[in-house]
Amino acid sequence: MECAGSGEEALKRLGKKGARLPELMILDLDFGPGRATGLDVLHSLQDMKLEVPTIVLTGKGTVETAVAALKMGAIDFLEKDAYLEDNLDLSIEKAERLVNALRIQRLLREENQALRREREYARERLMRKYNLVGADPKWVAAVEMARALASVPRPVLVVGERGTGKELVAATIHHEGDRRNGPFVVVNCAALAEGLLECELFGQEANAYDGAPFKLGRFEIANHGTLFLDEIGNMSLDFQTKILRVLEYQQFERVQGTEVISVDVRVIAATNCDLRGPMEAGRFREDLYDRLAFQTITLPPLRERKSDIPALAVHFVSRFATEVPGVEPRPIDESAIEVLMAYDWPGNVRELKRVVESTLCRATGPSIHADDLPAEIKGGGQEVLGSDEGATLAERIAAFEKVALERALEKGARDQKRAAKELGVTVEELRRLCRRHRVGGGVAFRREAAGMKLLIAVVNKRDCRRLQEAAAAAGLRCTEIGSTGGLLGEGNATLLMEAEGDEVEAALALIEEHCRAREEVIDAARPETRAHAAGVLVAMTVQVGGARVYVLDAERVVEV
Repeated sequence: MECAGSGEEALKRLGKKGARLPELMILDLDFGPGRATGLDVLHSLQDMKLEVPTIVLTGKGTVETAVAALKMGAIDFLEKDAYLEDNLDLSIEKAERLVNALRIQRLLREENQALRREREYARERLMRKYNLVGADPKWVAAVEMARALASVPRPVLVVGERGTGKELVAATIHHEGDRRNGPFVVVNCAALAEGLLECELFGQEANAYDGAPFKLGRFEIANHGTLFLDEIGNMSLDFQTKILRVLEYQQFERVQGTEVISVDVRVIAATNCDLRGPMEAGRFREDLYDRLAFQTITLPPLRERKSDIPALAVHFVSRFATEVPGVEPRPIDESAIEVLMAYDWPGNVRELKRVVESTLCRATGPSIHADDLPAEIKGGGQEVLGSDEGATLAERIAAFEKVALERALEKGARDQKRAAKELGVTVEELRRLCRRHRVGGGVAFRREAAGMKLLIAVVNKRDCRRLQEAAAAAGLRCTEIGSTGGLLGEGNATLLMEAEGDEVEAALALIEEHCRAREEVIDAARPETRAHAAGVLVAMTVQVGGARVYVLDAERVVEV
């Protein structure tokens, strides 16, 4: 307990920097002539923005004085009479309850302020991560459209090649809209198998499968915010139906759950391909596309906005130096800028970021010079014409065609239709060029005489069924002969397909279309290197799409 002889002394103590505020102050109304009154002290406490629970005592109080004191923040007003001691005990007891409530309120306010500071810091870091850089008209138009749609409560579809900034644009829509204070949740649909994707998006009840814990889905986590679904085109038709229902009704059930969960989530979807092709092929629902594509934002590839490369490169240097201790920012000289501008950047802005960061780590001079850049960037595309002076014109043209095919397939995510459109050729011509240059794994074969048999190790049962249906529609005989191990791989479904003459190429085209591609690619075995699989003679082995194909019973196999 501390005592002060006057109101001025009390205010002086309370106003000191770092002074601890009392939990309760008992304040006399009258300190004598020429001194500050209790009401003056209360008024000063208000000006100083100090919250101190106060009981005011007076020997000559009036109703007006009591009302004024209570308006200024006093919690009680007592007269000095014969019952003062009893009244003061009651007032202090009441004050203790109020002080406890105020203490809890103060702690909550401090915690709220700390959380607000943390949120602002996280928001600042997030905005640095999603910083928009570029002045190219196509890019600026896409960004302006994103900002215009920010507060429109409808889905948006963002279309662009890999690395063009689809997540960046989605984040811009979120952070500049009405949901900016809600969560921004990102899900890459291509990174998860369908069963895992369902649990990830909708959540799961405890013991949804053996030992599975309870899990909130991303739709629930994104409630009152934005859910960004990247690579939306990779979903199966069945799963697309479930997504459509959530978009329509904002309701779903967890995996193995019965409770209907209602949410308020804005969905932004993204894809690196034109979904109209999968829609025409029956692989993407038209009603889901209509629901997602309320507005479509198309992002330009970096090769179409090369004027932004210098600014992007400088931005990535500055950001990397800020994020990584010990890395000093360096200017980029004109020679390096010229090399960066000459390259086509099939990986777009993401590839540029990787190149700039790795070069900054590797550079030792005061600035980043052209010599510091990776060899594949410095080549700028000239290497495809053949660096060997002794190469013939035919060899140089072949080298150019091979690199062009590889880049088109890489850009189109191994989709032959997209690659053919990029190169301005038909799909059949693309396949012919791929076979000639052994690009993409889509090698076709024919037999000059009698019929051939193809043993196909398919990745999974779903692909197996699709392939059987497609083969039947094409008039090809295709029989499932069970699962195999060893050379064909454990757990694969295996088909035996019979084809003759031109049917072989048609059969392999069906395999390529209906069997999803894997990252693993096996080189085609030479016809003379015979191997045995499942007790039959294998003339040649090749990876086609998502299937491993073995050519059987061939007396003589000719590659075309």
